[in-house]
Amino acid sequence: MSNRFLHRICLSLAAVLLLLPLQVNAETGGRLRALSDQHCTIGIHTSELAVFNRFQERPGLLGWFEIWFGEIQEDKLLACGQGLAVPMITWEPLGVSMEGIASGEFDAYLTSYFETIRTFCPDNEVLIRFAHEMENRPQYQFSWYEWQGLDPAVYLSAWKHVVNLGREICPNIKWVWSPNHADQYAEPYYPGDQYVDYVGVTLNLTVKEYYDIHYADALDYYRRAGIQDWHKKYGRPQIISEFAYANDDLSERAAYLKSLLPLIEENPQLKAILFYDDDNTSLRDFRFSDEPELTEIFEEVIRKVHQEGSNS
Repeated sequence: MSNRFLHRICLSLAAVLLLLPLQVNAETGGRLRALSDQHCTIGIHTSELAVFNRFQERPGLLGWFEIWFGEIQEDKLLACGQGLAVPMITWEPLGVSMEGIASGEFDAYLTSYFETIRTFCPDNEVLIRFAHEMENRPQYQFSWYEWQGLDPAVYLSAWKHVVNLGREICPNIKWVWSPNHADQYAEPYYPGDQYVDYVGVTLNLTVKEYYDIHYADALDYYRRAGIQDWHKKYGRPQIISEFAYANDDLSERAAYLKSLLPLIEENPQLKAILFYDDDNTSLRDFRFSDEPELTEIFEEVIRKVHQEGSNS
């Protein structure tokens, strides 16, 4: 790492330390080193650190998106270094050749990135959800990511190269392989248990999907949409990487979010669930943090899951 790069990190750390209040998790002595093996950890996927800091019941995970060669979100990594949450970075290689990744073309960037992670989070577990939602399906009208539907051999070569280098430089990174839905279309892209620490899925639902097929609640969706059985097939702990429901009817949306608790009870293999709090498009606004009723449900889920973990 160059002196100039180290200088930039130090300046950024100093600036953020002045702006971000330290909020320590008392039960862990200020450090959340890893996801619990005993219970499910509830987190939030948000683009704004202020949203994370708003809650009275502290989420155990903080998720966000980063684009390759884009600006590293150091303020969120600092929250990890302070022990406020386990971070999960959805790391998108947009505009980058997966063949080039596999061949080592971008190793200088990868090395710098992993060294930055190590600098900010030297002790805590850091989850990286790399090149997610990679599978394609006959019903999809288009691919929303460049690596979606890619030749599985190319995808797997890139995945293994990134994981091998990451483990060498920053062993506390844990790798989340996260298709859109775990099914027969995702299966060819699975790198193998030795290259995957957690298996994730996306569980976002829109009102159109809800009424066209009519899922009773979140548990029903997880069961019937071809996710639950496939998700359990993999030999790794599991994460719902994005959990959300878009509906203009606030009462229906609240009931759906509350139904997450039975889903957790039925699936002890789930180690983490991240509520998704971003606006993807004008048709899919998944934000909940600006609605007091939905925020209350989110915090109640955290509280109940935490209580269950304390009693186990």
